[in-house]
Amino acid sequence: MGAEVILHRRPEDWPKRLHEYLAEASRLSFAWGRHDCVHLAARWLERIGYAEPLAGLPSWKSELSAWRAMRARGGFEQAVADHVARLGCSAVPPLAGQRGDIALVAIPQGRKQALGIIDGVGVACAAPVGLGRVPVTAILRAWRT
Repeated sequence: MGAEVILHRRPEDWPKRLHEYLAEASRLSFAWGRHDCVHLAARWLERIGYAEPLAGLPSWKSELSAWRAMRARGGFEQAVADHVARLGCSAVPPLAGQRGDIALVAIPQGRKQALGIIDGVGVACAAPVGLGRVPVTAILRAWRT
């Protein structure tokens, strides 16, 4: 038997929650293990009712420890895909992601990837100060929340 998957439905006021959450997150500075791309997405999932979205993941305090944690789970993309599937998020085609969904995006600077939240303008991602926006054309994978 595989891991139990819990189906989830967004609360009716999710658009308001998204707006408020992104406004709050835009005032934060990037910090590994506190306000990085994974924590940005996890806190959004908490806001819409997912219980303990980081459960089962190790903690990290630096880029190196984050990289090691994800590498131990098959790399960042695989770790994210496996974890959000366990949470009950359904994969959707990259350009089928909608406002409020989470997305894995390509970051051209440094050939990296990041996790963000589709917000109607693009994909909101944790940035050195506040949030940055990546165009939806940079989405590699997306999940319905």
